[in-house]
Amino acid sequence: MSIKKNEAHYRFMNEVLKTLHLEPNIFFYDVVQKEPYEVLIYNWINKLYQNGKNREETIEYIYRARRLFILRTYAAPKY
Repeated sequence: MSIKKNEAHYRFMNEVLKTLHLEPNIFFYDVVQKEPYEVLIYNWINKLYQNGKNREETIEYIYRARRLFILRTYAAPKY
């Protein structure tokens, strides 16, 4: 990846994180520490960026995916 592409990717990532109310420094630290939530969000952002989604589409997708993820977690039958 070239420097120009890296800068565009980093800018994209920061814009999405700020919109999601996540502090980039803390977020990337947690990704390095392999925190499950942050790694999941990081992977989603990267995949959407690679698929050519714009910032708005990425944010909308992540909002929907988080909502479904939370609903499935709490709606699962308790044994």
